[in-house]
Amino acid sequence: MTLMSLFRPLTPAELANWTLRIYLRYWPRWMALALLAVIPLALVNLGITAAVPQPELDPAALEALLNSMQDNPLPGGAVLPNNLLEQVVNSSVATLEQAVLSLMAQLIIAGVIAGGAGAVMAAAAYNGAEPDLGQALRTGLLERGRLLLRGHLLVGGLLMVMVVASLLGMLVCIGLIGMGITVYLYVGWVPLLAPALALEDGGYPLLVRRAWRFGKLRIWLLFGAVIALLALRYGVAIPIGLLAGALIPDPALAALIVAVASEALVLPLGVIFFTVVFLDTRARLDGRVPPGQPAEESGLAMVEPFLSAADMPNLVGVAMASLGLMVAAYFLVLMLASLAVPGL
Repeated sequence: MTLMSLFRPLTPAELANWTLRIYLRYWPRWMALALLAVIPLALVNLGITAAVPQPELDPAALEALLNSMQDNPLPGGAVLPNNLLEQVVNSSVATLEQAVLSLMAQLIIAGVIAGGAGAVMAAAAYNGAEPDLGQALRTGLLERGRLLLRGHLLVGGLLMVMVVASLLGMLVCIGLIGMGITVYLYVGWVPLLAPALALEDGGYPLLVRRAWRFGKLRIWLLFGAVIALLALRYGVAIPIGLLAGALIPDPALAALIVAVASEALVLPLGVIFFTVVFLDTRARLDGRVPPGQPAEESGLAMVEPFLSAADMPNLVGVAMASLGLMVAAYFLVLMLASLAVPGL
């Protein structure tokens, strides 16, 4: 039995409470599900790294640049070695390719495997039933797998186009606007995509639109949750990394174990939280699509614009907040680099 008000949405504290209760009560099942998604994702990321190797910068060229900067500290006074610019460009392109492919793999693998089956498990627990991992996997992968894959490919493809267009726009100083809009699309769309595709009947274009509609209505809650989960993932990785570094001599193997362990621990929290948000939002703001009845025939398929004037304040707010966080993260990385490398 769910403890909720019929007149207001659950508060962030109530949503967090539900998430922790479901996570801790069925922790072994969540770990098993997370590993089923995280291990293939780690292997795919290793394949991406091998297929798109990142060229190393020439140490001699870097040393020459640092010596030139010491002799000419004013901006523009340093002499850039002839081959260093080409090396930096090649390294940046390789890093970009790896990041885009990894993000797409994360969206599809985690969304389809953990998101689909996890939404079924979280919904069962939220409604007072005993979640069955085997049944959730059958529902998420066999019954809803194709629907989940199509929906995530559609949304993921659109987001990747936005990322590439934004990066190209950096050349004419408009790319930051595109990146801000991309963050708004990601936050308002991706978190509730798997619950919508796994828990409701209908064609995937309509269910994708429903996930977007619900996500826009809870955009600031979802934005805060995404940031909190990212921070938690990095926070969990620090002690795991220290332990793995002390016990495992191979740095590559230690890094792989850290990535798998930290992702496995945090991924279920996001799956549960976003499923509860979806269920809570649907209960108050829209009816559910009856099982076995296509959404197009249920009277719930509301035709509305993808973006309207009412969405603009939230879009601008989320874009500005995300850009501010990106800038803060950039300067934090520079500060940590200057502390780690004496003389910079």
